[in-house]
Amino acid sequence: HGAILLAPARGTIFTLGLHINWEVAWWTIVGLASSITLSFVADMSNVDPSGVEALVGYLNQCVPIILAVYVHTSMNRWWQLRTRGLGRVLTASVNICMSMGAVFQGAHYSYGKDLIFRYIVCSIILMHRALRTSEARIDCADLYKRHYINKK
Repeated sequence: HGAILLAPARGTIFTLGLHINWEVAWWTIVGLASSITLSFVADMSNVDPSGVEALVGYLNQCVPIILAVYVHTSMNRWWQLRTRGLGRVLTASVNICMSMGAVFQGAHYSYGKDLIFRYIVCSIILMHRALRTSEARIDCADLYKRHYINKK
């Protein structure tokens, strides 16, 4: 059941376009119809299973390789996102916080430090939202309500 629930997740073949969904549905219907037809029509006692066993053996050798390529590609995409995208933002955030803490000491700089911190958190939230949606515009209304962004 987990594969069915995760099918509409971003990055799967089911989100590439509607034609993929129709093709998967079509081949599922064809497979089910063929299986049902063969089970009622064909005399299975005269069927030689050696061809099917050879096919299963071949597929058992191919499936781990395909799965390994899929896992490698997924991990590579995640690592590139982590190091090139989010990693740079987090590194810059740490550098800014360290500089602000070292240079601007005292209670009278607390508003500026708080403002910089809110902008850092806001940038991380916006990057996360940009990665999670395919829409051109990202909704920021809740960032105004939580006072990460000031309306002027």
